[in-house]
Amino acid sequence: MAGLFLWSGVGKLLEFKGAAGYMASEGMHLVMMFLLGAIALELGGGLALLLGWYSRLAALALIVFSIPATLIFHDFWPVAGDGRMMQTIMFLKNMSIVGGQLKVFGLVEGG
Repeated sequence: MAGLFLWSGVGKLLEFKGAAGYMASEGMHLVMMFLLGAIALELGGGLALLLGWYSRLAALALIVFSIPATLIFHDFWPVAGDGRMMQTIMFLKNMSIVGGQLKVFGLVEGG
């Protein structure tokens, strides 16, 4: 699971302009602040999970990040046609990841 967040954070770094443009196209305000925050959360949270550092806190931070990000960027309900299926799949994938993070949060002892 850590790899998903690490991959996504690195992707945003490598395609910073594209990620910023996508966020702006979805109606986001303060794009640079939120993009830098997303990169920090994905890389920091992913690394923490991978190395077992404060795994519960990392899982909780990634849950808090993932839910609004999913609602903003994968809102399938207003989309028509083939795009709706893709957004539905992405929405369900992200909610599955949140479920995995909840499992990490519930099972890991301590920090």
